[in-house]
Amino acid sequence: MLKFCGKLNWLGLAPQEKQASERKLELSPDSGNKVDDVVDVVADAVTDAMAMAPGVESSVSATKKHTPLSKLALPQRVKRSLGALALVMGASVLALGTTGCSTTVPKDPNNICSIFQEKDSWYAAAHKVHQRYGVPINVAMAIMHQESGFVDDAQPPMRWFLIVPYGRGSSAYGYAQAQDEVWNDYVKDAGSFFSSRDDFEDSLLFIGWYMSKTKATNKIPFADAYNQYLNYHEGWKGYRQGTYKSKSWLIKTAKEVSQQADLYRQQLMRCQLY
Repeated sequence: MLKFCGKLNWLGLAPQEKQASERKLELSPDSGNKVDDVVDVVADAVTDAMAMAPGVESSVSATKKHTPLSKLALPQRVKRSLGALALVMGASVLALGTTGCSTTVPKDPNNICSIFQEKDSWYAAAHKVHQRYGVPINVAMAIMHQESGFVDDAQPPMRWFLIVPYGRGSSAYGYAQAQDEVWNDYVKDAGSFFSSRDDFEDSLLFIGWYMSKTKATNKIPFADAYNQYLNYHEGWKGYRQGTYKSKSWLIKTAKEVSQQADLYRQQLMRCQLY
């Protein structure tokens, strides 16, 4: 049994849509025509993803009822050509859109004791980040909670003009919502070629690195979750220029991050972990 578990991010699905787009597509090993199966798999996946795009719900219902390749009255040469195209499409999905089955979100993301009891590898990663950068883990985890909600492949929502996608608001991606430029800076400075934004430990290390830079650059203490988050969101230069002062929603969010960090700190003082 060959199983394919993908998110189809190449179609521009927003993070909240990913669970609907994730599916297991199975090819039976004793199937008589593998090419037909591949065509049907690709057609089903693409059609389901299209069905979630705004404004096209009514147009895909008829498309969904496609006819298997083996049932079409086509010359064998045409079928072989279509089969080759399907294989190329399948390879493109795997190369560009598939990142593997998503890591599950913690059952209780507002309780750090519950998070670490549920995910012991996260607990070990948190210790590693604290030892390397000295950052209080409650603050780093509060920033991640705000940025992605602990969704490994979180991205800004796709922007649409009618039914045509035209890009996301930024290149932010992963647990830490790190954008391309600053992530590349981190990889060159402290990460590695294998660092990944959809890996929890790598993302938490990135947040620890960024917090340490914030402390060195703008003299913000690690425990000051409010101003650490403003730096994280606006950048070091933007913070010094006070760009956040005209953003009432951002100030509100920074206060929420500070409250979450306080809650996590209180929980860590009480919970027993291993």
